[in-house]
Amino acid sequence: MRGVFGSGKSTLAKKLAFDQEAICSADDFFVGKDGTYRWDPMQLESAHAACRAKLLDQAMRGITPLVVDNTNLRQSDVDSYAAFGRGFGYEIALVELKPPSDPEALASYVDACYARCIHDVPRDKIERMAKKLLIG
Repeated sequence: MRGVFGSGKSTLAKKLAFDQEAICSADDFFVGKDGTYRWDPMQLESAHAACRAKLLDQAMRGITPLVVDNTNLRQSDVDSYAAFGRGFGYEIALVELKPPSDPEALASYVDACYARCIHDVPRDKIERMAKKLLIG
């Protein structure tokens, strides 16, 4: 998966995967035992390490399909997950929730993503991320 905060990655991941165990997401790290989501940007590196550990465990168990539900804005992030999957014999499909290129439609898209975002990410950062996705 690839897309900005609030773009619908997690919702779509749940539709693509047969069960929740097939979804590997850094967001899972921030969900407490009580089910409450507590975002902490200072723990992002640990969250991604936990995501990669779950991905490895699921791949070693032969779970299919596997869905990586992260923003993956950098091509290097996409490439590393794709190389990992290929190493385990998975076929790779990149599902990209790309923003519209029309400036007016982009503004509406960013507004909608901001409204859905659970990470307390400022609107201007979501807009910068969306523009980054447009230019590749």
